[in-house]
Amino acid sequence: MPQFRFRVLTPDGRVRSGRFTGNSVEEARKQIEDSGLNVLELTPVESEGPLASIPLPRAPGWMARISGYWVAAALLCAGLAWGIWSWRQARLHPPPPGRARGALEMANQRFQGEFRLRASGVPPQAVVVVHFPEIPYQVTHPWSRAQEGCKVDFQAARTPGYCLLRLQDGAKVLGETRVEPLLPSNEVQLHIR
Repeated sequence: MPQFRFRVLTPDGRVRSGRFTGNSVEEARKQIEDSGLNVLELTPVESEGPLASIPLPRAPGWMARISGYWVAAALLCAGLAWGIWSWRQARLHPPPPGRARGALEMANQRFQGEFRLRASGVPPQAVVVVHFPEIPYQVTHPWSRAQEGCKVDFQAARTPGYCLLRLQDGAKVLGETRVEPLLPSNEVQLHIR
């Protein structure tokens, strides 16, 4: 049986709309007018497929009141949670060396250098920290090896312009200096504080 979409005016002046099943437009109009309603519009509903006549389930009251803002907030929270989870996974499970991406792929500038320190009155357990703040890269050598020469060899996205040499005894800094410009072989006299 064909269906018709209608808009009617009720006796109290309200406009109502809906669907009505009838044999023809004339029969549908007559039945609606006989019920005391004024027909404003009456059009046949075209065939919309087998699922068109199945009514959609209505959401419970609390779900019907959810606005777009709550949906957007829920999506934002889900995206934030996914981002944090992805970041943690990347930190816990870094890519294998052959498949690294990003900054490591850009590390095409090789730096090789040697640093020899000269200082007097240095305790034998002291260490030398060679730090490149621009890269960032840092390596620690025992004092006995630093007197013979601390070799540094790494790759970075750019060539460093300077480095900081720090002589430490545990947490105590005995002396520090800045080496600039960097040469293949650098000899530094360090004054202990």
